Amino acid sequence: RRTASATFTAYTSNLQYADSTGTVGVSFMVNGAWTDVQTLVSGPQIDTAYSIAVDLAAHPTELKFEFTDGSQNAWGFWKVTLCCWTLLEDPKGSAGSPYAEGTDNNYWIDNGETHVPSYIILA
Repeated sequence: RRTASATFTAYTSNLQYADSTGTVGVSFMVNGAWTDVQTLVSGPQIDTAYSIAVDLAAHPTELKFEFTDGSQNAWGFWKVTLCCWTLLEDPKGSAGSPYAEGTDNNYWIDNGETHVPSYIILA
């Protein structure tokens, strides 16, 4: 059985309050099914990158990251990569996009607010 090895990395922005007390996990869509969630980081800090190495049965078609502990303390990130591919990058760079109601919140996850997604899926 062949596997696809890759490194998943998410970068916390350096925007005030972008850090979180939550535990962030990542899962991958492989051959039409989600893998088990793997912990990326507990308590992400401002302006810090977090990586995990993953071995998958095939190349993923999507990935999802979310809080795995029900945390309601938002997390702001500015970049997401898988191996050598950038999957999401804030045009504001590491400065990050603000957490604000009624705006584009593609760079935050938060279980406690309806205007901010509780998870992000990237294809």
